[in-house]
Amino acid sequence: MIALAGTAEALEIDSKNLSFSKLASYPTLLKDRCTRLRYNSRRRRLHNLIKTCLRSLSEWIEDPTEALLTDSMPIPTASVKRESRSRACRRADVEAQVADKVYHASSGSFFVGFKIHLITTVSAVYVDHVLRPASEHDANVLAELAEAAADKVLPKDLWRRIERRLVLADKGYVGKQHGLDFGDQFGGLLKTVCRSNAKE
Repeated sequence: MIALAGTAEALEIDSKNLSFSKLASYPTLLKDRCTRLRYNSRRRRLHNLIKTCLRSLSEWIEDPTEALLTDSMPIPTASVKRESRSRACRRADVEAQVADKVYHASSGSFFVGFKIHLITTVSAVYVDHVLRPASEHDANVLAELAEAAADKVLPKDLWRRIERRLVLADKGYVGKQHGLDFGDQFGGLLKTVCRSNAKE
């Protein structure tokens, strides 16, 4: 199950049903495979173990001299038309993170949901990700990492992978103090694209 999940990740298949259907192309490989329902259920139960294995694998194959890239991507949970009726991921009493509404400059429209902040190497090896409400400023994510490192609550494997690395980001992550804090805690360098009206 773990090997199949890892293979699906490597092939960029993000649907459990699609990854299971691909097995039909290899009838002799897994003759005694379980049903699709059981496959999905087992994969859900093994989520944390699969995540740990994939993190270890990505750490093993990455080049520690490579620069890191970070960027955010919107994850809509409801259309703006259904905003007033939708309860998906918007119950503060149940959810750790609550979806909210924000303007997305790249698409030129509003959306309701989250943003995922992904950190990878330049050659696209996964390092880590953070999920935050859509309205939270991108630079705050790097500030949180630096704060967690200062408080010694950041996982050691993640600290080791970011330590003394060059991190490249877009102008959404601009913030002089954030860059200084990040450099102080990780001994690396945060470089962002400058805004057109930047003085420095």
